Amino acid sequence: MAKYLIGMLLLAVYNSGLASSATPLAAEAAPEAVVDYLHYGLEALGDNENTSIEQRYTQLEPVIRNTYDLPYIGEVMLRRYWRNLSQEDQNLFLQRFERLSILDYASRFKALETNSFRRIEKTTLNEQRVRVVAELVTTERTIEFAYTLQQDSNARWRIIGITADGISEQAIRRSEYTRIMNAEGFSALLKFMEEQIEALASG
Repeated sequence: MAKYLIGMLLLAVYNSGLASSATPLAAEAAPEAVVDYLHYGLEALGDNENTSIEQRYTQLEPVIRNTYDLPYIGEVMLRRYWRNLSQEDQNLFLQRFERLSILDYASRFKALETNSFRRIEKTTLNEQRVRVVAELVTTERTIEFAYTLQQDSNARWRIIGITADGISEQAIRRSEYTRIMNAEGFSALLKFMEEQIEALASG
């Protein structure tokens, strides 16, 4: 019932054209409710490939920010270097990382039908983290997503990691960022991220 109500509320918000003010999740929302909220947000984009990527970005931004702990993930991406960056540079990186993350979702999920996602199980990993596993079923294939969630500084469950069919794109991206930082430095990393953002935004 809770999953149904969250879905109906989110779909109603999007259908009324108020995506930018989507109702946030309650602070006490369970991990599986957070994942359901994300999935309904992706499905609410609808089967309409004619919408621009900026329109999809606008719709998805509140959903991603309500379900992911993007600042935490961004810091993990540069864990070796994070403390050596100034506050200004940390903010510059997070701004680009968050926009890139949301654009990535907006570019990939263009034509989902309602109930494309199916939640399978929730597993407690330790006292602080849980894993929620779900499937995305399309006419072409079935993809298994495993989400790792932990409570943020406000005790809200948020996604901090995801694998798709066992592959972690976050790990791939972190390796890429580390390579650039080692070889060329922080300015080159920001330039690389900006180029990715521009490529996605024009797609």
